[in-house]
Amino acid sequence: MSYLETVEKIWNLLKPLSRYRQSLHFAYWIVPGIICIFWYTAVETNDLNTNITVVPLKSTISQSKEVLPKKGFLIITNGLKENFKVPLKENNVSSQIWTSLEDSALKLNNDRISLSNNDSILKLNMPLYADNNILGIVIEGEPKGELSMPGKSISLNKLFPVSNISLWLVLSVFCSVAFGFGLIFNDFSKGY
Repeated sequence: MSYLETVEKIWNLLKPLSRYRQSLHFAYWIVPGIICIFWYTAVETNDLNTNITVVPLKSTISQSKEVLPKKGFLIITNGLKENFKVPLKENNVSSQIWTSLEDSALKLNNDRISLSNNDSILKLNMPLYADNNILGIVIEGEPKGELSMPGKSISLNKLFPVSNISLWLVLSVFCSVAFGFGLIFNDFSKGY
């Protein structure tokens, strides 16, 4: 059943009701249902259960204000326990990894964080030996394909951060419009 057919079916159910009853159904059932679907969709596309965020880096700026394109990416993990691999594009120029770990912690983990296969795959064997569960890694170059974890692969696009501000803005505008529809259907001249 398409979205249009679903909306038409709901409208046909609401049509015989009075405007007051229609506004109640909008306010108490339809609007909360749409909000729940919206948030479920936002969480699913974010794939928040992975505890990994990938942020693409695209340019640099020098002290002389010269802007240059420079591809790279930032990976942030938070309490991740699973190993993962990120394939890099063949023209990747990175020969080193910049991490948020202290020198001593990185020495303990130097066999757990690596660039392998001629610098075309970033491998992380988690968990790391560190005081902090949050790890940040910066790599010059571009990732490709999917992040591989034991038993699953995740598209890197799903790991890009989504601004909470934009989600709240969309939700607040949506709620205002939806409650406005509820007011339109209500006929206040007849009372409650």
